[in-house]
Amino acid sequence: MDQEAKVWGEDMNNGRGVINLTLSYSTRRRALLVTINRAHDLLPMDSNGLSDPFVKLCLTKDPRGDEMTMKRPQVIQNSRESPARRHSKKGPIIPKCTGVTHTTAVKWKTLNPEWSEEFAFETRLTDLTANALVLTVWDKDFGKSNDYL
Repeated sequence: MDQEAKVWGEDMNNGRGVINLTLSYSTRRRALLVTINRAHDLLPMDSNGLSDPFVKLCLTKDPRGDEMTMKRPQVIQNSRESPARRHSKKGPIIPKCTGVTHTTAVKWKTLNPEWSEEFAFETRLTDLTANALVLTVWDKDFGKSNDYL
């Protein structure tokens, strides 16, 4: 796979699943519109072999700038955890959002969720090149921290 395909997320062999989204800019609303359509082949994070996925998204300063801090997802040790959960311990460092954060609904017990939810980030068109859209997919857990997918 060439570098361009990896940059644009066309590397389907990452083992963590694929998310489908739509981006557009509304000059009338002066906003970046992000539609989270669906995901497929997500990691099973629950003991039933499924996940309860939801997406967090935010528009923040470009990660190469000074205004964004980085953090690693918190993972709780558990001797009875699934292989997917153990795999996620060495997950990527995720940019910490400093702007408005939106969240999709939780889709229960699925590895192939469908959302079709639209979110608007108010920003000037000329400011888009200085920003980064940060998307993360999580597994909803009750009574403990959510798991990064």
